[in-house]
Amino acid sequence: LGEGPVFVAVTSEETSLIFPTPATNASLSSAKESDPGWRCLKVVGPMPFDLVGIMAGIATALKNRGVSLLAQSTYDTDYVLVKEEKLGEAVEALRGEGAKVD
Repeated sequence: LGEGPVFVAVTSEETSLIFPTPATNASLSSAKESDPGWRCLKVVGPMPFDLVGIMAGIATALKNRGVSLLAQSTYDTDYVLVKEEKLGEAVEALRGEGAKVD
């Protein structure tokens, strides 16, 4: 599946898989739907559960630049996925809010 986080969500309506794919194999022939071209930004963790507003701040900064996001969380940290063509704008927006983005 490539290097990086893998997310699985199973509900009564769907099963969603989010995982890195090589650039040469961005589409999955067996998938009902796929939407390649996302880049993943990791929020450095671990973060305590009572920490409030981290994702709201990220989402607001990106919204103000017209960048949509797909948020995923783990026990220790959060991940923000943005479309590849919006990555530069996302990084600028987050840096503009004082975030360190490598």
